[in-house]
Amino acid sequence: MATIRTSLALVITASFLGGCYGNIDSFSKRAAALSCKRVKECDGQVFEDQYKGDMGRCKDDVEDAYHDQFDPLIDDQGCDYDPKEGRKCIHTANKLKKDCSDDADQDIADDCAEVLDCPGD
Repeated sequence: MATIRTSLALVITASFLGGCYGNIDSFSKRAAALSCKRVKECDGQVFEDQYKGDMGRCKDDVEDAYHDQFDPLIDDQGCDYDPKEGRKCIHTANKLKKDCSDDADQDIADDCAEVLDCPGD
């Protein structure tokens, strides 16, 4: 569970994977899919324990977690989703979905840091 949170946090807490990710919903759906694939690849036992191998359940749970994180920032804090930064984040996360190194974690976090543009940033 902690590893799943760590993997999710790399994308979520970075501020927040090609394709068209013109809105936060399409971004969240793809980011959730890539996050789940990476957790399954990098920490298969945690994935099995948490989701019983059910990729759909993982994607739904992670997408919900993204919305829980993003929606208040967009609705209440005045942040805007940046599609260009969303594509950059998705590209890096997709490229590194099978790389379980700390360097890959950092690369994903770095390339996902500007997905939301918030006042005062």
